[in-house]
Amino acid sequence: MHIVGPNAAEVIQGYAVAVKAGITFDQLTGTVAIHPCSSEEFLKMRITKRSGEDPRVQGCCG
Repeated sequence: MHIVGPNAAEVIQGYAVAVKAGITFDQLTGTVAIHPCSSEEFLKMRITKRSGEDPRVQGCCG
């Protein structure tokens, strides 16, 4: 997991606690994100490297 930006340390610390507590991918993606914030990007993870899909955001709010 990599993140660069304001408050990156706080974002990573929060996810580190969740991972250490045993959070699953389904639990993570089922979490409601606080908007707007940097960490909400992790909750939108739907595309894997293997899928071959384009991970770039296609629109503002979609």
